[in-house]
Amino acid sequence: MEIVRAHRTDANNRSRGQCVVTLEWYRNTIMAITHMERRYLPTGRTSIRSTGEVVVEMMARDYFVERLWLKTDGTSLWEQQPLAL
Repeated sequence: MEIVRAHRTDANNRSRGQCVVTLEWYRNTIMAITHMERRYLPTGRTSIRSTGEVVVEMMARDYFVERLWLKTDGTSLWEQQPLAL
């Protein structure tokens, strides 16, 4: 496990400054992240932001509609608006 400071952007694309996250790695791949006392696991989806950054989608382990996108090195995260059920 590694504790890092990540730049946080909310669902409205507003910067929310730095936040402390815990990253769990396995062979150079992030397997889980703990952010705001909630654990997120990868969904398997990846994307490339308009800035060229490669990001992976993470889903809250206990609340499946809550998701975020995380830069592959864990230094930036983007919160996603919860999905309507």
